[in-house]
Amino acid sequence: MIKDDITVRVRNLTDQTVAFTIPELRVRRVFRGFETKELTAAELRQLWYLPGGSKLLQDYLAVENQDLAAEFGISEDLFTHEYSWTLNDVKRVLLNGSIDELADALDFAPIGIVDTIVSQAVTLQIPDINKHRLIQQETGHDITKMIHYAEELNSLVEDTPTERKTRRVGSNKEVKPQGRRVQ
Repeated sequence: MIKDDITVRVRNLTDQTVAFTIPELRVRRVFRGFETKELTAAELRQLWYLPGGSKLLQDYLAVENQDLAAEFGISEDLFTHEYSWTLNDVKRVLLNGSIDELADALDFAPIGIVDTIVSQAVTLQIPDINKHRLIQQETGHDITKMIHYAEELNSLVEDTPTERKTRRVGSNKEVKPQGRRVQ
């Protein structure tokens, strides 16, 4: 068993902000997208017992100590695979991984990793239509449509003119001279 005073690395599995508060410890933690922080085992155990804390530790925050993760219900198989994935692992699977590796990830990965797979599939505009279909089948997200929508939004932003606007009505106030009043 891990002692309470041991410090453990905890990593956000998503590109979204994840935050929690532990009132008894007067602690509020905010993890930005993919951010890593060092927390004590005692703090993580306190989080585990809060409403929603177990969900955070199983699906959105990765505890990078296998023994402590096991206390929170993370199996050895999951810990050695998708639970330990980083953003680079997600990109590798989407761009170069096999369809079976992606299918396993969609079936077994924490929700945070599945969300990252979906968002990165759109961001990277993955070309493999079989992966598009698999992601849609497993998550309900139509990657092909999401990529087309993102392209349309980008073209709208690029087409928007950026000319400088000028006022049509002048000011009635007297303009005060700038600079020092006393030499």
